[in-house]
Amino acid sequence: MNLEYCEAVPKDAKKIIDYLNKVAGESNNLTFGLEDCNLNEVEEMQLIKEIHEDPNSLMIVAKDGLKIVGVASLSGNKKRRLAHRANIGVSVLKNYWHLGIGSNLVAILIGYAVESGIEVIDLEVVTSNEYAIALYEKYGFEIIATYKNFMKIDKEYVDAYLMNLYL
Repeated sequence: MNLEYCEAVPKDAKKIIDYLNKVAGESNNLTFGLEDCNLNEVEEMQLIKEIHEDPNSLMIVAKDGLKIVGVASLSGNKKRRLAHRANIGVSVLKNYWHLGIGSNLVAILIGYAVESGIEVIDLEVVTSNEYAIALYEKYGFEIIATYKNFMKIDKEYVDAYLMNLYL
């Protein structure tokens, strides 16, 4: 395995779409499923460009050779009253779980947030996703609330924890 972590660039758009279409079908821990992956390559390129131009946002990809195996994003807020906050999202292909990739992605995002002056990072995590919860707690995230019926998968509701990291 030859892992590399780098900022997503527009030329990664096709590979990111392929990655999202794969990871979306691997678990019910994500806020999106296969039916939600509908950006085309041009739209994904534009999204990556917008993230790159926002000083409070970042998209990182984990690559094993040429293959994207993880994606993480820090999404800052443009409203002045909320500009001290950002939200993160992290996903890793199932075949690459428990190899430290998620941990490395979170560490990179936290480092970027500190450098950018972000004061609070928030996230949502499915309450049954024990590995992700432990990962976030390792970095100092705290559960601040339980969001009942956060997602609805088919006809089943799924709860999530709201977690914050105060930098």
